Amino acid sequence: MSVPVMMSAPKLAPFESCVACFRGDTTTGFAISGEPGFIVDTMRASTGVVVNRASVPSGQQHITIRLCRKCARLRGTRIGHLNGDSLPRYDSADRVTMAGAILGGRASERGR
Repeated sequence: MSVPVMMSAPKLAPFESCVACFRGDTTTGFAISGEPGFIVDTMRASTGVVVNRASVPSGQQHITIRLCRKCARLRGTRIGHLNGDSLPRYDSADRVTMAGAILGGRASERGR
């Protein structure tokens, strides 16, 4: 009789993995620009990943998040190809609420 094995996150994430499910070789994602609070809220809303606010450096930050198509579809997050001409960007300077930006698909389309 076999004993069920509890699945958990890998101790070492695969190369270029999705931040939500750790699927390796993820080539899609989106960008976030803003203050730490905005970045933390955007990560939670768009990926389901909870980030400690203290782990984000203070001041204006610009980061790119790898998110696979399956996880984006589950969360309703707009994504694009990381090497493409335009990548969806959630930007606090646009003064768009997170619910409207992510669930309503109002991310701005800006080049990398």
